[in-house]
Amino acid sequence: MKSICIKTNNSNIIDYLLENLQTLNLSDVYISTSSFKIYNNIIAHYKGNNLTFFINCISSIITNTIIIFYEETIIRKIIENEFFYFSPSEQETIKALTLSSNITDSANYFYNYNCIFNSLEDYFSEHKALILDGFVTFRLKNYISSLTDLVSCCVNKFIVNKEYEELIDILRLYVHSRTCTINKFNQVHLIYINNSKSLLVDKYKKIISLSPKSFRENFVSDISFSNNDYIFNTLIEISPPQIIIHLVNSEPDDFINTLKLIFETKIKFCYDCNICKIYKLNSQNLDF
Repeated sequence: MKSICIKTNNSNIIDYLLENLQTLNLSDVYISTSSFKIYNNIIAHYKGNNLTFFINCISSIITNTIIIFYEETIIRKIIENEFFYFSPSEQETIKALTLSSNITDSANYFYNYNCIFNSLEDYFSEHKALILDGFVTFRLKNYISSLTDLVSCCVNKFIVNKEYEELIDILRLYVHSRTCTINKFNQVHLIYINNSKSLLVDKYKKIISLSPKSFRENFVSDISFSNNDYIFNTLIEISPPQIIIHLVNSEPDDFINTLKLIFETKIKFCYDCNICKIYKLNSQNLDF
């Protein structure tokens, strides 16, 4: 017979463990509970012959328990200790970003899961009793190291996002503070087919030169610019009172969403005017 004892005083964890232990797909498993001076104990007794499978099942349940009940606290402590210089609200944003990243990145999630699961299997090969708090604190160094790396990555993302938002604010103030003095630019049409095919035309439907040469002269010569860079620079420079975006064969992407953030109410969208129809018919053959 093999008995495994899990020690904890967290009532929510106790309820979770008992609920999941009752669903074990094993015969000859008996669950009991007892309270001693320090800890509440949950004991799984196994009288069968498939000991490896029993330990795997117990390890899986405890792994999920640790992820559900400990991971957010571990991440919060990492942020408080390593990135204490961020404000409380910024720390909360980083924590939320880390938790979200850990869920959406399946490779990272399964790596962390296996770190915990393998540590539990190794532990139960030599021990019968597990103090849950102590195991998380002292036996999961690889798991905690992985979470630390993930937090660091999310801090970098947070900083980049913050700098992006600050740049958007500056550009928004800039374009809203300017007055367009050239009549033909009072209304500008952006004909947007995709991120490599787009062009600007003025209110008279004449193509606006994007002047790639003069644009490059302001930057290091070996930088490669996309068509969107030229579009963006031109729109910022002329700051038209109204921009009509004709979305041809596409939905708003990151570039269009950035323009929306900067120009706000100056932007109007069009999907089915004569301009849209003409460029939809000819979009495959256009060479911008």
